[in-house]
Amino acid sequence: QEPAFLALAFIFLVPLLANKYQMIPFFFLMAALGLGIQEHPWAMLRAVAGGRRYVLVLAAVAAATGLWYLKNFLVTGVPAFPILAERAGAFHWTPQLTAAFNHTFLGDRSLAKFFKYLNYVCIWPGVNSLKIVILTITFLPFLLLCSDKQEGREERRRELGYWLAVSFIFVLGIWLISFVDPRSYRFGLGIFAVASVWAVEIFVKDLCRIRKDFAVALVVLLIGIKSFSLPLVEGGSYKYPAVRDNVGVLLDKVHFADVVERYYPANRIVEREMERNQGLLDDAAWDTGVGGVTPLSAFLLPVLPEVGLWHTTAVRLESYSDLDAIERDLGESGIKKVLGVHKGKLYVLSAAEYAREIQRYDLYPKDLFYNYGFPQELVERK
Repeated sequence: QEPAFLALAFIFLVPLLANKYQMIPFFFLMAALGLGIQEHPWAMLRAVAGGRRYVLVLAAVAAATGLWYLKNFLVTGVPAFPILAERAGAFHWTPQLTAAFNHTFLGDRSLAKFFKYLNYVCIWPGVNSLKIVILTITFLPFLLLCSDKQEGREERRRELGYWLAVSFIFVLGIWLISFVDPRSYRFGLGIFAVASVWAVEIFVKDLCRIRKDFAVALVVLLIGIKSFSLPLVEGGSYKYPAVRDNVGVLLDKVHFADVVERYYPANRIVEREMERNQGLLDDAAWDTGVGGVTPLSAFLLPVLPEVGLWHTTAVRLESYSDLDAIERDLGESGIKKVLGVHKGKLYVLSAAEYAREIQRYDLYPKDLFYNYGFPQELVERK
């Protein structure tokens, strides 16, 4: 009933627009939900707009959020780069490149497919709280039908409904941009966790008729107990450091050079070659391969131009069919050679050699670039 709470909700919602682009649909859907649950939404909006303090704080938050878009504009000329970059022709982006990129990376984002694969999409990323959310949504009719009809519980069920709705909107927002990255779903961990606790509370107290808060806490603890092992995970494709590494850092026994040698040996190869050849980096660029798949960590490399399919657009999409055009594009960026590491050795390719190498790239693959074992209907490109 208080405009201050609606203003506060928007104060926390607006900064999401400076996060991942998956948050843009979530922002608008969440704003619609927030207004929809108000008894008098337009009156509340007018009250917020008429409050000088609310407007000033919201303006400050919007200005801080806009710094991300201002930076994009100053660097690329497009505030939401790479979105709409093809309309401005920024960094060689064209409508054809955008279509090819979406074809390769984004997957089918139709609402029909979303509802068809909703349960699958909520389970495959491996976010345990999201699994509880989708199970609760799936069995919600049975949960409500069999729940205790004791008076005074309606408000708590409304609270559960709210958090389930927010979770649903979050997943829908992810889908509308791109569903293929499991990390994207982890941005909603806070939402899913709260929804899960409410689901457990309704399950224990309304369905099982156990009125003790201790029982709810015990069930939540048992569900989340697997997560306590995460700090002990080490190695793997993400190169998680071991506990002993963290202890070694605190005791000043493990240093940056040790970590690079162990987890990024390709970068150490580059460092050693740079020591032997002082002119190695002159007129050079790093090879990022296809989609940035490379053994090198870009964060640990000297700053140079980067070339590769999808990861950068130094070479125009239409140039891949013409060796001379590839060399011309490289020359426009001052690139005469391309560096990379393969099978433990540094390679140096001239512009002509690199042109022959990348001319073989598949610009329109038949499957999604990132395929984590998705159903064929989701990964097959037409």
